[in-house]
Amino acid sequence: MEFSDVLWATIPILILEYIAAIAGIFFLKNSSNYTNWDKYFVWYLWLTCFVETIGLYSPLAYYTDYAYFSFVRDTSFISNYWLYNAFTLVSISFYCLYFISYLKSINKRKVLTALIFVYMIYSIGHLLMSGVFFKGYSQVILFSGVLLLIINVIFYYFELLRSDQIMNVKYLLPIYVSVGALLFYICVTPILFLSNYFSTENSLFVNLRINVMLYANIFLYSTYTFGFLICSKKRKYF
Repeated sequence: MEFSDVLWATIPILILEYIAAIAGIFFLKNSSNYTNWDKYFVWYLWLTCFVETIGLYSPLAYYTDYAYFSFVRDTSFISNYWLYNAFTLVSISFYCLYFISYLKSINKRKVLTALIFVYMIYSIGHLLMSGVFFKGYSQVILFSGVLLLIINVIFYYFELLRSDQIMNVKYLLPIYVSVGALLFYICVTPILFLSNYFSTENSLFVNLRINVMLYANIFLYSTYTFGFLICSKKRKYF
């Protein structure tokens, strides 16, 4: 794989991430009735942009023969696994808390929040004890996190079906967030899992991984951008 392939796979994703984050700011400026968690979601998108930009150091270092990144050569930080393992934990936990914020049942909120707390504690312990933090993608964080995310989204959908908000589903930002996040993680989790077992010399898998990540991210951030713009047209969507 050439450096141009890396740029082709990453630059469009970065552009879409920043577009989605900017669309989020537009949504906050034009919508008069958004929740605090909607605002946190926009902040989360800007954090994502920052993390993804920082994460470019690893492929840039590799393809420039560490000319500008000699400080990471022969260190545990030579790969960006550590960054994305930590951010995946933060990301899934945030998504779950986001959907919990829309639940009206106090008991459900308590149970799901407790599950997220257990997930975070167990995942942190796993990262510290297993040694996978710097060496590959954590299967525990990925699979248990996606399962937890699915559970939270299902609870949100069930509550939505029993409320009057279902009549204005087009203008519900959590709908766009749920569709984008669910399909994204369902698509990329198997690829990230298999990344631990294939080397960069396997061109077939590398190309498959590039394409899956590219199109999954295009769908994800296009959905968010579209959702922000649609919801901005409705002054009150609750």
